[in-house]
Amino acid sequence: MTADCKICSFFYVKNKVYWSMRKLLFYTGLHFLIDLACIYFLTGMMMPRFAEHEQWLFLAVCYNLLAFAWPAVWGCLADLLKKDSLLTVFGCVLVFAGYLFDRAPYIAVFFLGTGNGWFHISAVRRY
Repeated sequence: MTADCKICSFFYVKNKVYWSMRKLLFYTGLHFLIDLACIYFLTGMMMPRFAEHEQWLFLAVCYNLLAFAWPAVWGCLADLLKKDSLLTVFGCVLVFAGYLFDRAPYIAVFFLGTGNGWFHISAVRRY
């Protein structure tokens, strides 16, 4: 092996680590924004509207079931599809689509929880 190959090999490894760190930072920031959007919707928009009613607690439980229990099942589907980038975008679109249905809280929570769940399983697999 010549000296040039060792140098090229070193830069390739260094560049690969650099891109891995950039992907990690990107998905960390995106994860923060997705979770912030969901928690703001539940606590900032829905909680004041339904604070006196048991309906808010039901919405919070439904969201948590969709966002954190169902991804175990959806992960099997994601394994079959092998389209992690597309599923990550799909999760983000569903979360932001939930804001379009702020007058229909059950539909909005369905979109937010489902989008958050899809984002978590696909973005983690992506990195």
